[in-house]
Amino acid sequence: MTPPLCYNGFIASKRFFVGLVTMIYSLRHHDTSSLRCTNLLAWHPREHDTDLDETEKEVVAFASGDQPVEYIRPADELVEKWQALKSISSIPMLKLTFFYLKYNCSFAYFDSDMLALKSTAFIHEYLTPGAPWLVHFSGQKLHYNTGFFAMRMPAPQSFLGTLENEVDKGLETNRNYQAGDQSFLNSCCREKFLAHNWKVNYGTQNATRLLNEWVVLHWSGVQKPWGTEGTFSRKGNGTHMWNHLWLEECEELRKSNESAGQLKLLACRPNAMSS
Repeated sequence: MTPPLCYNGFIASKRFFVGLVTMIYSLRHHDTSSLRCTNLLAWHPREHDTDLDETEKEVVAFASGDQPVEYIRPADELVEKWQALKSISSIPMLKLTFFYLKYNCSFAYFDSDMLALKSTAFIHEYLTPGAPWLVHFSGQKLHYNTGFFAMRMPAPQSFLGTLENEVDKGLETNRNYQAGDQSFLNSCCREKFLAHNWKVNYGTQNATRLLNEWVVLHWSGVQKPWGTEGTFSRKGNGTHMWNHLWLEECEELRKSNESAGQLKLLACRPNAMSS
């Protein structure tokens, strides 16, 4: 029996590259199913951080193993509008690219500052053919962290209209999206989502809780375990154990990457673990 068609989506990134490939590797590492999802990476030449070179693409392919990799470029006119929105970084808006794809399949999006601890195959198995189209979040609140979402592709034209209307409204009113792409998507998904207790988006607000039930960790709003420069909204108390889990996964990928003779060697930045 042929397994159902499924995709995992990411935003290509040079700045978060080591996080991106470690997340991709961790998803494959913990997947015991036969789904063999294709990894989709959104990018655009106007967003230089997303324009990976050939060596970086080789490492992405290595991290993906036997999972196919595709690079998805949104239309220029969409990117031009996303870049014009006030108080919102246009690179995270590239995740909207996946809503425009016409594939008939299950889809799950993950930010690059995540780490899979267990298989996420159950998400794709839930989004079976014939399932109603909805944006699925992991959580139970009225406001969702869009570092993860899932859906049954393709999105209906009416939802694409909602996305485009929200962009136009944001441009006309100079709307301040305080939480960036998260505020934007929450505005668009109010009546088109379903929340699940999937344990997929374990953020810093949960840092004192046990990890054993959780599927995916998320360094949301805190210093990244590889030591990315920048100002973050939270101190990330309680994430030291997370950092070591991430480092172990990255080191495993790095060592196998070296043994395979890849040209670009990963630097997992163990000196960042003390921060």
